[in-house]
Amino acid sequence: MDLAQIIELSPVALILIDVNGYIQIWNRGAVSIFGYEADEIVGRSVYEIFSNILEIIATAGEKLLADTTVVRQELQMQHKSGHSIHVGYSATLLRDANGAITGTIVSCSDVTQRYRSAEILRAMEDTGKVVLSMRSWDDIFGAITERLRGLGLHALVMLLDETQQNLNMHVVLGNFDEEIKPKLDWATELEKRLSQEGGSGAQSKTFGQIRQQGKPIFISDIQTYLPSRLSARTNFLLTKILGETPVHKAIVAPLWRNERIIGQLLVAGHLAEPDLPAIAAFANHLSLALANAELWQELEERVAQRTAELSAQQEQLQTILNNIDDAVVLTDAQERIEFVNPAWEQLNGYKLTEVIGQTPCLIVSSQTPRRTLDELDHFIKSGKPWTGELIQKRKDGHDYEAWMHLAPVFDNAGNIRHYVSVSRDITEEKSVARAKEKFVQDMSHELRTPLTNIKFYLSLLEKQSPNLKSRY
Repeated sequence: MDLAQIIELSPVALILIDVNGYIQIWNRGAVSIFGYEADEIVGRSVYEIFSNILEIIATAGEKLLADTTVVRQELQMQHKSGHSIHVGYSATLLRDANGAITGTIVSCSDVTQRYRSAEILRAMEDTGKVVLSMRSWDDIFGAITERLRGLGLHALVMLLDETQQNLNMHVVLGNFDEEIKPKLDWATELEKRLSQEGGSGAQSKTFGQIRQQGKPIFISDIQTYLPSRLSARTNFLLTKILGETPVHKAIVAPLWRNERIIGQLLVAGHLAEPDLPAIAAFANHLSLALANAELWQELEERVAQRTAELSAQQEQLQTILNNIDDAVVLTDAQERIEFVNPAWEQLNGYKLTEVIGQTPCLIVSSQTPRRTLDELDHFIKSGKPWTGELIQKRKDGHDYEAWMHLAPVFDNAGNIRHYVSVSRDITEEKSVARAKEKFVQDMSHELRTPLTNIKFYLSLLEKQSPNLKSRY
């Protein structure tokens, strides 16, 4: 094998450029990296092919002219198809016997995967941290879809059903067309078709391997993961969901819950084995995020249930307060009115809106004995309930006698948070009681008066002669 064959067959891209910038050698390695065939390149100016070649000259030319044997750098260039690639290159000046420069030999290697792996790792770490704080699966999957779209990746989240035997596709994420994205019913149909057309094939075997090993798996050709024979409709759905560009490589990683595998995450696209740790770490973050979201959902449901129960209790209490005949007042710890019920409004003539923030002293009459007020104040300060009678004054200025029970309401720390009092008008009861008392006194007087007369006459009879007793 001569030197020309060695250069041609070398897996390393070897490019010879003459002093005028025209490409003289373009081997198979160069074809593999840049996509151009030799007959498309040889004889053409390097400036015509690579728009950023001036960047190479600017950064490397100075060192080469300074007699540096080899210059090694990495830069971003463009593939024939238009997508960007990262290339590591080394350039060496060629000189003739007199030392004159005759050209440059450049060797290149494609380091795109290393850059992409680093990009995927950063993206997966950032996304993993973001989704951990999210409270719903929809938000989590939305964030993942946005990030995957930027990387040109697709993903399927598959979870075990209640039997823990069947693996069902839960959601399809990734690089959707905007007109395709809303049609998630396609994903549902695809799930059913994949199950019907060979769900027990490589897909089940792959998940069985994941369940057994608990580690992610790199799939070099995703077609081996899917059932071998698919209908035209299923292929159409796969094309629409995964995109027109064929996706060959994928990584399948386990999803965990309480140290138990509950499903798997399949990420497909331009991936390589070095991406396994990044996808595995992301799957772990996704597992935690889904579990956290479920906990938040459960907590929100419990809060909603408890709120509904408290609301029902509040409504029931409000109904009771609105319908009882006794007047009820609720104040804060500083004795400022927060609530009065309709019976209180009717009794005192004030509306709730008129008395909020004021103290119950508003309706205490000056006719209430000082001793009663001092006793009430003492009980309030001591945090003890008080029951007694006092005189209160309506909004129209009329006094009435009231019975009242007042009690403090404590919080869990033992501090007074509210005072609640229940009172009612006992003016009529007191009036009846006083009338009854007067009646009893009068009747007692009347009853005592005839008895006195009878006793007087009896004493007179005792003093008369026995002969006269027969006359009486």
